[in-house]
Amino acid sequence: MSALHAHPPNIGAVRERLFALGETVRLAAADFEAYWPYIDNLWSSTGTPRTNEGCKTEYFCCRLHTTENWKPRGGGKRVRERQKPSHTAIGCPMRMRVVHAAGVVTVDRVGESPGHAHALEDSDCYKQPSVFCALATREVANGYSVAEVARNLRGVNCPADRAALYAAEGRWLSLKDIHNACAAWKKQHPASQQ
Repeated sequence: MSALHAHPPNIGAVRERLFALGETVRLAAADFEAYWPYIDNLWSSTGTPRTNEGCKTEYFCCRLHTTENWKPRGGGKRVRERQKPSHTAIGCPMRMRVVHAAGVVTVDRVGESPGHAHALEDSDCYKQPSVFCALATREVANGYSVAEVARNLRGVNCPADRAALYAAEGRWLSLKDIHNACAAWKKQHPASQQ
């Protein structure tokens, strides 16, 4: 397996547990930090963390919580608005609480949150986990082209790499996602461009 695909153990099962939150999940702080980049695409922070006597509490809502379709507005050189929404609203009511205390992170639902109104795959289609952007950026920083990074991340020539990517729910990773992640890094480091 490629070094690009050194994912934490049982990543698929842990992602599912941290998505569904059928029960309270307790992880060591180091484990939570290792898994968070694989699930950060599922959740959107609802505000600043609260700190009280050594405990930090953060609240999140499902990234697909919006109830209105999103349509980009016309402007600039465009003359008209887009007629069709680019993102269809799902209105997912799921809420999550993350409590960091004494080296343990506890993750659970907020109140009587009814659960997600969609599948895990729907969230992955909407936004990629940040771990893949970080991997792409690291490889471009090492001098590889965007096309080479895309080929390696998606495991084009190696079935084992493709299986590892799918286990980490990177099946929706596109060349455009990788290009965008790399473009941001190149903009910050103009001297490194070839």
